Amino acid sequence: MRRPLQVHRAGAPPVDVSIQPFTAVCTNALSLVQVTVTNLPQNDAVVMRFGRMSGTGEAKFYEQGSGQLLSEVRITGSATLTIKGIAASSTTDNMNLNALLASTLNEPFPRVLDAEAFTVLDFTFEQEGSAVIEAVNNYSENTTLKITVAPSSFVQGWKVRFMENGTGIYDGRNGATDLTAKPVVSLSNG
Repeated sequence: MRRPLQVHRAGAPPVDVSIQPFTAVCTNALSLVQVTVTNLPQNDAVVMRFGRMSGTGEAKFYEQGSGQLLSEVRITGSATLTIKGIAASSTTDNMNLNALLASTLNEPFPRVLDAEAFTVLDFTFEQEGSAVIEAVNNYSENTTLKITVAPSSFVQGWKVRFMENGTGIYDGRNGATDLTAKPVVSLSNG
């Protein structure tokens, strides 16, 4: 005797969120983080929020159009989030970027779909001393720049790339530093 065909309906695939790994954001620079959401049910969203693990630093989302800083962002698919660090201190400021399922936010323990740990860095860039005219180098105008990153223990292996913004003066001629090659300087000891 043949049995009738039985159909078993499988449940919806689970929601999946992937946050591109990143290690830090700076207080005076914007960082881009890619987030990918798949299998999200209709009428639901993923809420991106920050959580502090230690220290006093903060981070907020930067809205491109208005320049406003936001505490959370709702997304329904792939998105590039723009993050800025706020009020870092000299201590380590460890944080999480959390992806929460919006429909569970009112529950005692909202569903965390993914989280990425990062550190808020206080990054300052300043001129040290006055510019000096160097006669032996075609009378070049030399300026010393100072870069400070706190917490200093975090910068091992970091590099800073210098480049010109919108002009063609620093081309390596007449004693100038060639910024078309984008010189890179390694940071150490803060």
